[in-house]
Amino acid sequence: MRDILHIFVFLITIFLSFCSYAFTKAGYYEIDSKNWVANATPVGDVFVCSTCDGLTQIQISYGVEISKNSPVKTFDGLAKTLNTEATKKKYVKEIVEDTLPTKDFRVEIERVEETKISGFRAIQYLAHITFPQGQQGSENGIITIHKNRILRISINYFPNASEKDFKNISQFLSSFKLK
Repeated sequence: MRDILHIFVFLITIFLSFCSYAFTKAGYYEIDSKNWVANATPVGDVFVCSTCDGLTQIQISYGVEISKNSPVKTFDGLAKTLNTEATKKKYVKEIVEDTLPTKDFRVEIERVEETKISGFRAIQYLAHITFPQGQQGSENGIITIHKNRILRISINYFPNASEKDFKNISQFLSSFKLK
């Protein structure tokens, strides 16, 4: 009887793990990926919203390990270096532009402000991107330093994003836990 109970508990545990929507990047982060399809790419993990009204995606990427000789090793050091709104906007604009496929995109940084993500201090920004063909897109992003690397979370959506889309984004971000 005891063996049957152990097997039953084991099977329930397996079943519950398959019902879970957690996505884990071992040693780095965990999120509730319900309503999101996860895709690993060479530059990070991309989550595409499966229930949003418009095309909505979130990319989580880590930079290379910060060198021992780097003058900036922590978020506090980054915040001291980016001590004005103008320097923060310039830094964020360079990061966003560096990830675009060509230089034909126009990037405007609307705002930058300090925030927290999973208890870590971070910079949050809102960028408006004009595609070469004239379409508009937005990127709401978060940048911090975690595990001796720059962590960037970029949330991309188009002007037709709905309340439902923003609710899905909010649920995703509120579930984000750094390890």
